[in-house]
Amino acid sequence: MNLNNNNSSSNNSEDPLILGLPHFILLKIINNVDNNTDLICLLMTSKLFFVTLRTKYCKALRFKLDRFTRELNPICLKSFKDIYSHCKTFILIRDKEGSSSNARNEEEEINVHEVNISADYFTKRPLIKRILPPSTKTLALTGTIANKLQKVIPPNLERLVLLNSDNDPNCTFPPSLTSVNWYNYNLIIPSTKFPSTITRLVVAFKSLPPNMVYPLSLEELEIDIQELNGLQINLQNLTALNSFKLKMSSNTNPYPSASSIRFPVGSSSLKKLEIKRGISDLKEGWLPKSITDLDLGSTYYLGTVSLPPNLVKFVVSSESPIFRGMIPSTVKDLVLFFMAEFPTIDEGALPDGLEELTLIHYKGPINPKIVTNSVTNLSIMGCSVSNEKDMIFPPGLIKFSQSIPRESLPACFPSTTKDITYFLDCNSKTLYLPTSLELFACQLVKVCQTDPIYSIPTNIKIVDNCNYNNNNGTIHNNILPPNVKHVYCRLPMTSQDFERDGFSFRLDQIINSTSIESITFCRFPGGNYSSTISIRRLDTLNQVVLLIQEGTLFGGIIKQKQLPNHFNVGTVDNDILFVNFMQSDDEENIILSFSDKSLVAQEEEEEEDEHIHDHEEDYSYDVDDESFGENSYEEDGSFEDEFLLD
Repeated sequence: MNLNNNNSSSNNSEDPLILGLPHFILLKIINNVDNNTDLICLLMTSKLFFVTLRTKYCKALRFKLDRFTRELNPICLKSFKDIYSHCKTFILIRDKEGSSSNARNEEEEINVHEVNISADYFTKRPLIKRILPPSTKTLALTGTIANKLQKVIPPNLERLVLLNSDNDPNCTFPPSLTSVNWYNYNLIIPSTKFPSTITRLVVAFKSLPPNMVYPLSLEELEIDIQELNGLQINLQNLTALNSFKLKMSSNTNPYPSASSIRFPVGSSSLKKLEIKRGISDLKEGWLPKSITDLDLGSTYYLGTVSLPPNLVKFVVSSESPIFRGMIPSTVKDLVLFFMAEFPTIDEGALPDGLEELTLIHYKGPINPKIVTNSVTNLSIMGCSVSNEKDMIFPPGLIKFSQSIPRESLPACFPSTTKDITYFLDCNSKTLYLPTSLELFACQLVKVCQTDPIYSIPTNIKIVDNCNYNNNNGTIHNNILPPNVKHVYCRLPMTSQDFERDGFSFRLDQIINSTSIESITFCRFPGGNYSSTISIRRLDTLNQVVLLIQEGTLFGGIIKQKQLPNHFNVGTVDNDILFVNFMQSDDEENIILSFSDKSLVAQEEEEEEDEHIHDHEEDYSYDVDDESFGENSYEEDGSFEDEFLLD
């Protein structure tokens, strides 16, 4: 939460103590709480504390939000609505009928930093300066504004993003502008003069003109093209350039020649070079010696040319065995992409100081003879180990990632392991998770073959690798190790399936059988949606739980419905709780809701209600409206009386 100290400079000696502390100390504490959910819990500890702050300091308090949308206003925590209304650090303007954008008050928008808007907005509304507040730092513009781009630019703009745009950025920009992203794969980028102040430039077009001129101030340059068309990239005058990336379509053939790219002359600033698709005609001396981060795609093979002497991160493809001396001893982060049918790594071939290692399509052993003990981050992608005994982790391993786990992993993780990621097919074999684990990432598994209902994998076996049982007692019915506080879930569905069906997730299992405090849903193929739900259990039995969607402050307090356990008399089970995600009608937003019914069950119930209504028109009855599900969950709209402690 951000605090405006100018609005809270009252005489502290006249303020009564709250929780035994003066106001200015409490406000300092609040200002240093980064998590909105933790902040809400803090404000709920005392009724006097909450009421005093909301009454006296409301205009000085700010939640830290990723996005504020006036049209959606996704607020369920009514007690915090006044504070929430001051959090306009990010605004998403959309061209919708009935939008009240023209009526916005400039004073209200003083904190607006980012605007994402369509060019169509400006064709209908001539008051451009009223649309884009002067505080705007980032402008993402989709479409083309004919001859009006100059008028649109706010005076303090720092970053400009042009999407599917024909606008020529060759106009006068404010000196504050430092970054330009320009995307239009249907055009050849025009020969334009970019602002001389920018330090970062990203262009994605069909192809580049041979006489492309880049600002001398550039520190980062990224080019993405679909066709070569006599590609020539002259970077010789960019003496401040630190990073250069060249991306190409997978259909690009042949690869660009090394001679078509000329690096800065005599400069030691260029540290990162990435040419993802590949490059041809490599010659000795072409690579700048200043490079510390190198990725030349699938066309660079060890031994082709000499490597830079201070290489730290290295991505390399190999069709032959990896022998001693091939990998420079300076490398700390190594990605090996094997293209041979039976790839091998000789003993001692990997540097002793290696810290991060990614193996792709590797089929050999992973043990101390191959993987050095210094490795703390190990990823094996598309790999298979013929013998389970051949997989022995480094003793200081902290982070481990694996895709396509065809074999069960060994149960022996070192006590240092804190972070594990499993991708794809997570239900095929037993997944061993150590008690030392704190962060877990996985692909969700479908619990119903016909409906889009998902949960975390159920084939998990918890292994005590840090004497947890002796120090803390036995592990009680947990489906994840007790130290896991954060989970990242990858959705195994296409963006088209999501837009059509949405999906439901079993949240009650997470609340009642884990110690998780946040769960993130992210990255289904073809989409970039990500949403995190924070969980705070407000009593020891998990009957009352605070759920907040991070970044929007959507959520509330739910009361779980208890069910008697007939198999174990005296114990209580909780009813199912789903978090449902679905596409909004305008297909511009994703709507999240909590319910005791999945999306499919809700649709079936609605159809049944319509059927009853059609056949029993004379029968009328009242149904209570429950925002979190019928009779099972409720959100306490204003929880000052019931949940705030005296």
